[in-house]
Amino acid sequence: MTNRPNHAFQRTGTVRFLHVSSFGGCPLYHCLGSGPVARSAEPRRSVHEMKMKKELTGLLSEAAELCECSGYTDQANWFRDRIEMIRQVESGEMQTVLEEIQGVLAGMGSFSDLSLCPSPDSGMTREQARLRQWDLVSEMDEAIEKIKKTSNNGFHGTR
Repeated sequence: MTNRPNHAFQRTGTVRFLHVSSFGGCPLYHCLGSGPVARSAEPRRSVHEMKMKKELTGLLSEAAELCECSGYTDQANWFRDRIEMIRQVESGEMQTVLEEIQGVLAGMGSFSDLSLCPSPDSGMTREQARLRQWDLVSEMDEAIEKIKKTSNNGFHGTR
């Protein structure tokens, strides 16, 4: 008796796929045959999308915490609301949410314009908060641009 991996096979048209795992409820397949591979690309796209969204929501969460510890509760709640929007957004609405977030990153009255003075129990100095604030602006902008670029190449946000 040979040891076989405990994987399920799926046949689709002329292509055989090996179901190897799941990520966030999305099945991951490896192509075992030849022919059209359109169905095998979708799970990878979903995994890539989920990673990009997770990166952005992590940055938004950090921005919310930074605002909260500096007394900017309304701004912190705004960032938290956008995290929920990203998690629940329909495919056609993702671009609008991304543009809204980008719109508050820089300029007068924006996140980068806030004068952060963290509470002593945060363990962060004013200078550390300011440096992290600038890094977050840059990192969030880069994460959004990655999502937009992927979106322009045929990727669309989904639930």
